[in-house]
Amino acid sequence: MSCVRLEGIAKRFGSTQVIRGVDLDIQSGEFVVFVGASGSGKSTLLRMIAGLEQPSEGRVFIGDSDVTDAPPSERGVSMVFQSYALYPHMTVRENIAFGLKLKKTGKAAIEEAVTRVATMLEIEALLDRKPGQLSGGQRQRVAIARAIVREPQVFLFDEPLSNLDAALRTRTRIEIKELHRKLAATMIYVTHDQVEAMSLADRMVILNGGRIEQVGPPSVLYHQPATKYVAAFLGSPTMNFVSPSVVGDAGGAESVGIRPEDMRVAGAAGAESGLSGTIEEVEELGETRILHVKLNTGDIIAVRDRSLDDPNIGQVVSVAFDETAVHRFDAKGARI
Repeated sequence: MSCVRLEGIAKRFGSTQVIRGVDLDIQSGEFVVFVGASGSGKSTLLRMIAGLEQPSEGRVFIGDSDVTDAPPSERGVSMVFQSYALYPHMTVRENIAFGLKLKKTGKAAIEEAVTRVATMLEIEALLDRKPGQLSGGQRQRVAIARAIVREPQVFLFDEPLSNLDAALRTRTRIEIKELHRKLAATMIYVTHDQVEAMSLADRMVILNGGRIEQVGPPSVLYHQPATKYVAAFLGSPTMNFVSPSVVGDAGGAESVGIRPEDMRVAGAAGAESGLSGTIEEVEELGETRILHVKLNTGDIIAVRDRSLDDPNIGQVVSVAFDETAVHRFDAKGARI
């Protein structure tokens, strides 16, 4: 497997700047996820690595080769799309084998490769069916099998789970992670789903307006966000941003953030703070409960807490928080 290096990558469509000077090193065998809001540039960046879009500026390297001007077929990459992109008139076997046939691989080698990959993904019983006879999850496995069988240097995934229902998305996500461990492959994955990104990635690349906001392991980005944008993007409910006066010594911060799980209401252990507020909404989620509280400072916060037996809208509660979990940001949104 190969590393991927992006140097000064920029992309313009007419007068619209979509990617702005991206530099990134992806190590061989690493699972990297590009994540960001719609329009952040994540899919465009992936397509430039694949060769489906040409950079306006900068260079793309795969392994030791500069592939900036190389066609997709000569880059040693395989791409799995959101739409599966299977040929409806071909069987599963023929879909998986199609790329090998284009390379004029021998029949015996094709059959061996198709059988091996189908067994790995547990779709050997589906080889003689056509895509129209398969479920969404089965079609996605076939699309992944077609990518694997080519033995690429780099796997590219463009929101491959978006068309699946929630339960199937979770199961397929686990399968992709297991596949990465089996193949020890370099994988670059695009998603707008932060849960998907955090559960899959060795490192996440958070994009905002065509720029990289932060790169790092999911736990680092979640607990040590470099910017207010990253802090707000990761987490559900999102981080609470409150008046600096709420935390007393704000350390010169323009804004202060506290995650819902780092706040608690009266009834939780040690919930004594002097802050008070009124419950405005209750979200009962089974394993957890989210209370939306309007503080006496005017701030509205989300608190992840099950300590109250029967919280009611309009109920006045005390609110406390973990002082060590306070995130401080300056006027430009950078972490202090």
